[in-house]
Parts: sequence; structure tokens; C-alpha cells
Amino acid sequence: MKTEKISTTIILAATQHMPVSGYDSHMLPIRGKPCIAWVIDEFYQKDNIVLVLNKNNTKVMDYIEHRYPEIKIVGVTEEDEINKYHMFSILNSLNAGLSKVKENETRLKIVLGDTLCRMG
Repeated sequence: MKTEKISTTIILAATQHMPVSGYDSHMLPIRGKPCIAWVIDEFYQKDNIVLVLNKNNTKVMDYIEHRYPEIKIVGVTEEDEINKYHMFSILNSLNAGLSKVKENETRLKIVLGDTLCRMG
């Protein structure tokens, strides 16, 4: 029996950081799986997830679509956001994520896609 998910988590992962290692920070392997998977897995069973990604980051996009097909993915690009709002910041990603959340949602979490956390 499938449990009804009663809250929504927006995961902001639109920036592409390339640390010295050459890895995108979202795909940086930690104990056998990418950082983004640890973040998603923390909320996946309990929450509806809206994931904001850079739509040019096909490696992360392909990984998420394959491993988590139920997740709503919102694709943004820096160029589109600059053309639209004359700037690109985390607020653009947040706005894109919020546009996919029900207006009457009362339980909402906002999480950074490359920040590991444990909810108690």
C-alpha cells in the first residue's frame, strides 16, 4: 500500500559547481552514491519532491530521471533567467520551484541540493 505524501520538499540544485576534482558537486560520490541522491533519499519516501536543476546539466538530469522517475524536475538555465529577470540567483531557482507547488501547500521544506542533512 502506497503511503500518501503530506508535504513537499523543493530541492534547489540549479548551479553547476565544478570543484578541483572535476566533479559537479551534486554528483560528487559519497559512500557509493552521488551527493544529490543522499539529499533526495532523505525526503523521498515522505514528501513530494520538486527538484530545480540546470537543464543543461544532462548528467544529473539523466541520473535523476532514471533513479527517481516520480520526481517533478524543473529545468532552468542561467541565460534564460538573466534574460527574464536581468539576474540569476538562488531566488530564481526558488521561484521556479514554488511555481510547481500547490498554492494551498502548508508543509513545505526548501533544501540545497549539495548540502547533506538528516531530518529527525
